[in-house]
Amino acid sequence: MQLIIFITVNICISICIAFISYLKSKMMGGKSIFALSLASVISFIPYLHRALSPLDMTDTINTSFILMGTTLAAISLFTFSLEYTHRSHWIGWLTISLFAIVPLFTQIIFWLPGIVDFFQLDFSLPTNLGNFEMLERINTLYRYSIVTATIWLLGRFLFLRFGHFNFQFWYMLTGPLIAFITQGFMLLGLQWNWLEGLYLFSINLCAIGFAYNSFRLNPNAGRLVWRGNVIENLEDGWIIINMQNSIVDFNQATAKLANMSRDKMYGKPISSILIGFSDLTNMLEESQEIEMDRTLKVKGEYHYLNIRGSTLKNDAGVPIGRLVIWRDITNQRRAEDARQRARDEMFVLLNAISSSASQTASLNEFLSDALYQIIYPFRSQVIFVCLLDERSNRQNEKEEYYLAVHLGLSFESSKELDKFCFSLPLFEWLHKNRKPLLLEDPQDPRIPDPIRAFHISYLLVIPLIVRVEEGEKFIGSLFMGRKHGSVYNQDEIVRLTMIAEQIATLIDSDRRRKLAIALSERQRLMRDVHDSVSQKLYGLVTLTEAAQAAREAGTPQDYGQILSRIGENARQAVKELRLFLFQMQPINLEEGLISALHHRLAAVEGRADIKARFLADEPILLSRKKQVALYYIAQEALNNVLRHAFAKSVTVTLKQGYKYVTFEIKDDGCGFDRTKLERGGLGLKNLTERVKQENGKLKILSKPGKGTIIRVTLEKDMQNNSGKK
Repeated sequence: MQLIIFITVNICISICIAFISYLKSKMMGGKSIFALSLASVISFIPYLHRALSPLDMTDTINTSFILMGTTLAAISLFTFSLEYTHRSHWIGWLTISLFAIVPLFTQIIFWLPGIVDFFQLDFSLPTNLGNFEMLERINTLYRYSIVTATIWLLGRFLFLRFGHFNFQFWYMLTGPLIAFITQGFMLLGLQWNWLEGLYLFSINLCAIGFAYNSFRLNPNAGRLVWRGNVIENLEDGWIIINMQNSIVDFNQATAKLANMSRDKMYGKPISSILIGFSDLTNMLEESQEIEMDRTLKVKGEYHYLNIRGSTLKNDAGVPIGRLVIWRDITNQRRAEDARQRARDEMFVLLNAISSSASQTASLNEFLSDALYQIIYPFRSQVIFVCLLDERSNRQNEKEEYYLAVHLGLSFESSKELDKFCFSLPLFEWLHKNRKPLLLEDPQDPRIPDPIRAFHISYLLVIPLIVRVEEGEKFIGSLFMGRKHGSVYNQDEIVRLTMIAEQIATLIDSDRRRKLAIALSERQRLMRDVHDSVSQKLYGLVTLTEAAQAAREAGTPQDYGQILSRIGENARQAVKELRLFLFQMQPINLEEGLISALHHRLAAVEGRADIKARFLADEPILLSRKKQVALYYIAQEALNNVLRHAFAKSVTVTLKQGYKYVTFEIKDDGCGFDRTKLERGGLGLKNLTERVKQENGKLKILSKPGKGTIIRVTLEKDMQNNSGKK
């Protein structure tokens, strides 16, 4: 009765483990544990049948099932050990076929007795297990070999992993060890009745231990890694040398880096492997802890290596050798070089865009230069910038975009794009999210119709955002499109976002600069009107009122002189007003300095009853920057003649010598005494500063009643830039 209870309990345990392992068959070792539990059931059922029906004549069937179950259990132990020690690649159809030879041969002998006669084997059909000694010994030896291999794989793996015999070591190996002992006794010919039962019980112990390790709450804890595999398969090369600097061990990566076979490296001096690293071998001989970077040429290709060396000591602290580790950092170095090149290219690109902003005269010219800088490096075929129209930012007025500049668009497409307003879904999304948008579907409804008609495969839209005191200000968007090729990757999007930030900042700076200039110019004009025209008109009013009061009082007056003064003040007011109106017009130096001065003299001096003469050599070899400076110098000097000199004529001369350009303004006015002139009077400070900025020379000749000569000398350029810088 106790035997029946024992067998029944073991069958129930095996069935439970088989059910659990079937549900978790995808986990590590799940299939092997299921096969192990199933083999245990197959082995225990014949014993249960024997215990319940001892006189039954089916002992041959029971014996065949026992042999099949116990052999299948041993095979399952081995396959689990292969999975557990990360050798699953060993398990294949060939391996399974080889393992199946002995069990299959055994079952054929049991169920096809004619095979025995065919091979002329000298044993009769068995009636019980004891009468089939050769077949039993073959199966016992087979199981014993498999269990031995299982213990060696698991034991070595666990011991190398933990370095001592811990709890996991014993609950994983107790079952296999009991199976090893029982099979060893049976192989020696001992026929104790309890040996077979103990072997079957050890199978259940194996199933319980394996299942607990694989299916517990933290299954990853059981997925141990064998240190030997890790060390051997390291991508870093390592060499162990003895105290005589001879190689005693190394891994595959070392042989690959050294481009030598393993047989040729064992026992060789380290200096024969690290050729050209004499300083390293010297350091190793001196037992120094070292770390260095070196270059090694392997098969015509250079590798960058990081080499470290340290001393190995035994438990007593006595040096027994040295460990040299060399890491191939070629890919890392190449990636760093590529990143550095990308950073350098990005720096050059941003610097070029900034330089373009400082050198171009208009916003559109700057944006055009910027688009030329970025369209080719980012392999795009279409690029354009839409800016928010500042004039549409008024109250109760819809915000609108306008197409600022573009490259790659047809004339019709650019006209269509220029009509877009902020109500389009694409602009609404950008204004709301304020981050780059990549559209990879050419039929995306957010893509504007003119762009879709242009057959763009990928469209990247980057908002132009500037930082202001109240937060962020959305001023427009940068659009880039590719008709073919790959989609914009994340690295390109990041770099283009940086470029967009730079462009947005420069656009905002240009707008702020123009606004500041406009405000400054407005204030200057207000001062000019107040100091010149308004003063002259106020003088006219004063003279008229004084003459009127004298006439009403009957006081005798020289009305001829009064009228002469009124006429003089009126003419001077007209001169100031003409000058004021001329200064309200934009300065155009596109046609050159000479044309601009002709226009000035005709528009102001020519209409102010001042005889003006202009003598100039052509062409004048000056850069645009110097021409602009010279125009402002002429304007300041002519303004002084008009306001203060009371001149009847003025002569402007622009002469070009071998190395210098001389600009002279001569008038026949009242002149002045520079020693008695207030500091900075008559705009002389502005003249001096402008000439100084261009590294020129300024000379002023004047005497009271003798007129004034202002002469400026600038070094000319060696080529005619025609107004360009």
